[in-house]
Amino acid sequence: MSGQGDTKSGPLFIPAVSSRVQALIKAGYYEPPKQLESSEERELNEAFAQIWSAVGGGTRDEEGLRAMLVVLTSALISVNSPAGLCALYRFASSNGSSLASLQDRVDRAGLMREAGIKCIIIIGGPKPINCLGALRASLEDDVKKKLDSVRSSRESLPQHQVIDNGAKLFNSIYSPHADELLGRLRECHPDFGDFVIQHAYGGLLSSVPFHPTSQAVHHRQPNVHRTFASVLMMACVRAQGGAGPQLTGHVYGLLKAGEEMDENGDGNAVEKWLATEDGAEWVMRSVDRVCELVGDRSTRRGT
Repeated sequence: MSGQGDTKSGPLFIPAVSSRVQALIKAGYYEPPKQLESSEERELNEAFAQIWSAVGGGTRDEEGLRAMLVVLTSALISVNSPAGLCALYRFASSNGSSLASLQDRVDRAGLMREAGIKCIIIIGGPKPINCLGALRASLEDDVKKKLDSVRSSRESLPQHQVIDNGAKLFNSIYSPHADELLGRLRECHPDFGDFVIQHAYGGLLSSVPFHPTSQAVHHRQPNVHRTFASVLMMACVRAQGGAGPQLTGHVYGLLKAGEEMDENGDGNAVEKWLATEDGAEWVMRSVDRVCELVGDRSTRRGT
């Protein structure tokens, strides 16, 4: 698998193939993702500010910012916009005319990074490689150093716990239709259902603790919790287009998260608002707006 460290350096390697094959590679599929002019980034920043202000009661608090980061990170990666993702980080890492604190920048970059890797479930690997590589290159050195000193606990979880986590999350989103959906997946391929539970929902989408390798670096765990998981998948599917049934399913899953929070008496104000029809509408309208600003969706969808 090839990757790219940032949008300037290009792929890590170019294979030694004939000019005929090189020409085919470059015929419409090798174009680098769109870069942003300064005027385009200003327009994006205005959109980011308005989207943040539209969360819940418009208080522009940290919880609302985190919700926006999950949604827009997922959307920008889905349309392969490394430049847009880096612009989002610059917006999130500033407090007006000055940089946010190191702790806040680490927390926000960590959340974007975690949302980005979870996008693989919906859109595959190439776009997250492009975008997360560019995000990494755009981070300040002190933020990189802090992020490098933390590891998730994914690799240390016993297999049975991974499967249990996946089944619990899948059932939470799709119940009472979870068994029917798994049956349909297994009709497509006998391993499909088990793969989704174990690797997609259990291994990647479920929240896992992050542990410092040297010192505590995250004031907030960069976890994409139950409500964020639904808005992340909604954003990916909406940005890609062409998957109405899947979008409908994830909207349903988001509204179910609200029912669960009501039953369990948990969730903060932003999570509860997200898990309403108003929240679902905000997710979709926010994705549409940002995708239109970073480029022609019709030429990026599925590439």
